[in-house]
Amino acid sequence: MLSQREILEYLERLEREIRELKEKVAAKQGQESAQSLYGIWKDKFPEDLDVDKALQEIRFGWKGKLDKA
Repeated sequence: MLSQREILEYLERLEREIRELKEKVAAKQGQESAQSLYGIWKDKFPEDLDVDKALQEIRFGWKGKLDKA
């Protein structure tokens, strides 16, 4: 069983470690700038791409392969 002093020391150490982790996370988030998905994927696919049609082809393609197996 830990004494009251040991518990307080342990909690202080945890508090300090949590504070340090928060500072590291905040510093890392500051380094990374958010990009929109539109900006990342712009010009990667044709403007007239029919996403619903493409997804349907993918789904039915897998279904056909599974039915054959």
